Amino acid sequence: MKKLIAASMVVALWAPLASAESLDMNHVGANAKWLIHVDLDKARNTPLAEKIREKRDQRHPNDRLQDVAEWMEDSFGIDPKRDLHAVTVWDTSYARDTAITIVVADYDMRRIQESVRDLQDHRTTKYNNFTVHTWDVWKPSNRGGRASNNSAHSNNRNQGSQDQADSLAAAFIESQDSKFIVLAKTMDALRPALDVLAEKAKSLRGSNSPLVAEMPEGLIFHGAAIDLNEMEQGDRTPAILANCQQVTINFGQQEKRSFLNERFIAKSADAAKLIRQVMEGGKALLQLEVRAQKDWPEIAKSMQIRTEGETVTVDWQADSDEILDVAQDIVDKLRHHRGGMMRAPRLREVLQQNNKNRTQR
Repeated sequence: MKKLIAASMVVALWAPLASAESLDMNHVGANAKWLIHVDLDKARNTPLAEKIREKRDQRHPNDRLQDVAEWMEDSFGIDPKRDLHAVTVWDTSYARDTAITIVVADYDMRRIQESVRDLQDHRTTKYNNFTVHTWDVWKPSNRGGRASNNSAHSNNRNQGSQDQADSLAAAFIESQDSKFIVLAKTMDALRPALDVLAEKAKSLRGSNSPLVAEMPEGLIFHGAAIDLNEMEQGDRTPAILANCQQVTINFGQQEKRSFLNERFIAKSADAAKLIRQVMEGGKALLQLEVRAQKDWPEIAKSMQIRTEGETVTVDWQADSDEILDVAQDIVDKLRHHRGGMMRAPRLREVLQQNNKNRTQR
């Protein structure tokens, strides 16, 4: 599900739109520990997005993105270039597989009903006067050909199948102002969001949560997390998060200049010094990448890093055209170095398998 949502967000940037969809505080619980919000309407109307579309048109078409666009049109009646407005992801904990995704989109309920009607594992449940649809999304196994251990799923597949299934729960909701889809992996994970939408639980509106304390004008991406000490620590935990209590990241555009604001509240002053060292290292790498381009060094120089006690802030502004040129140059270098080792995601295989399952049932 995460791959599909991420890819559809990329597809959505390929076409301009007039309106803009900001974060709706009523959609997120007051007890949220973290959230990510992307304003797709605002993103695709920026000069930076226009430049991306121009460069995209000059290159070969991306079949994977086209597959996602066709899947969303067939399954939900959503044209990502026109109908996908914003995506918000949030959770009340750092547990795995419990995040809630809210997609603001102009969907076609008739198309959705037709799409899920033929799924043998499709079920509906009433909760807080909302109709929740649940079904299984089949995906190829990532275990090197080893069959799924889930016997219930195996019974629905041919013997020896190497496919696995992810569950999905969704509520399609229409308000006076917009349509949106609320998604989670299970019904239990979806309930907190439906409680907030039914006003049986408090929302972020009026909560004074640190998650939404810093949201400047022109915001396209907003990410924030609090109480990071509750996150389970492991080998894959980023060092910055492991040393932080709170993080806020904002990216956006004001006129023709893009901005990036980051704030890290560390667990201690010593941890703040380490985080600053990481940020300074990133700035040095950026300077190293752009040093050969006489017009680009200002991009790196404009990054300001400050430390005050346990707080580290990063403020960065640069011309959008220059950012895109630097980013494209870095991507081209990575592709050149990795060469044939770069493998496309298996997104197309996922979509084709789900379409095949539907026709067979």
